[in-house]
Amino acid sequence: MRQLQYTGISVFILYLFHSLRNLTPVYFLLIGGALFIFFLLLIVCHQKVRLDKVTVFVTLCWVYASIVTGAESHIYGSPIVGLIRLWTAFPLILIFSVLSSSSVATPARLLTVFFLLAALSFPLQFLIGPIDWFAEPSERAGGVRYASLAGSLTAYGVLVGVPALAAIYYFRPLVGTLIFLLLAGGAILSLQKAAIANIIIVIIFLWWLKAIASRAPSFLAFALLIIGVFLALQEGYDSNQVSSALVHMKGVFSSDTELTNDVGFISSLIDRVTELPSTSITFFNQSSIFIGAGAFGGGGALGYPDLPMAHNGLIELLLVFGWLPGGIMIFLLIKHVWTSVTYLFNRQQVARTEVGFLSAAYIVWICNYIFSGGGLFQPVGAAIFWMIFLRLRAIHPYRNSFTIQPTAHK
Repeated sequence: MRQLQYTGISVFILYLFHSLRNLTPVYFLLIGGALFIFFLLLIVCHQKVRLDKVTVFVTLCWVYASIVTGAESHIYGSPIVGLIRLWTAFPLILIFSVLSSSSVATPARLLTVFFLLAALSFPLQFLIGPIDWFAEPSERAGGVRYASLAGSLTAYGVLVGVPALAAIYYFRPLVGTLIFLLLAGGAILSLQKAAIANIIIVIIFLWWLKAIASRAPSFLAFALLIIGVFLALQEGYDSNQVSSALVHMKGVFSSDTELTNDVGFISSLIDRVTELPSTSITFFNQSSIFIGAGAFGGGGALGYPDLPMAHNGLIELLLVFGWLPGGIMIFLLIKHVWTSVTYLFNRQQVARTEVGFLSAAYIVWICNYIFSGGGLFQPVGAAIFWMIFLRLRAIHPYRNSFTIQPTAHK
């Protein structure tokens, strides 16, 4: 069983570094071999593994969506790309079904270190230019908007919240504080509104969970250190890039769309619950909406950039899986929001505990998923979700004792 868990962790790490597929085909051999070993051990140890019933349901949903994708291909095009993307992140469900029997500390630390590398990839590109095996950069606020090791242009912004939370929870105070500030710096340099919003939300949760009460001096000291190093090395950077990052951050906080060269934060949120989902629903015919459009319903998130993307995770589920399977999945997601909020309201009991971390992390993830979509199909986003979701179910107080040991360092 321990070998199965170690192999699962290895596969998880390879999924985090999925961008390496653009650098070398050896990546496919590595992850293919690791997955083969994992499934082989899973078969051998199947009597010791208790799969969550949600895992079985989700597997049936993926099979159903695959059948629908093939059936709808005569309308929307080739199903190959969509099916590959649909199933790429699926093994993570089984991996975290296995890992959910243990504390989330190890995968959370690995996730945080990975995002630290992703954050550092922004200033690196300021120095050397875009890394050619990352996603294509774009322009915003007068500067270049770089992708990161996490994946697409938007991946870092919508996913950085959970590793930022874990940095304080699962690392020693000084190390965790430094990592958190570097992740926040990456949020600013990414030129993404979602990244800055995530850092602010995480700070609120950390305060509520009493995880940063004694860290103010460390935060201040490291912040001054990072600013000092940044200013000392400024001559080596493209000053336009540095200026653009600062101007964009100012525009986000002031809601000045001229500074961000983008729609306002509130306007963007409104679009993602009104106009963008409406466009996607209107595009697909009534039968496709009822039974689902399979992978085609995911639009660009599942490899079909010419099809409209809802940019709303809940509508995305309905378009991919149909009203019945998709509706059940939405119910499960919302049910766990309620569960997480209930836990968090019991502040004294969940402060600095694993269930507190998981509850806050789940809310951070789901808020981003609702206003972006694609999180269940992108390797890093899916890894974060299943890590949180299945472990949260595993320590449900109605199944186990609610006396969770403290995890956050004081």
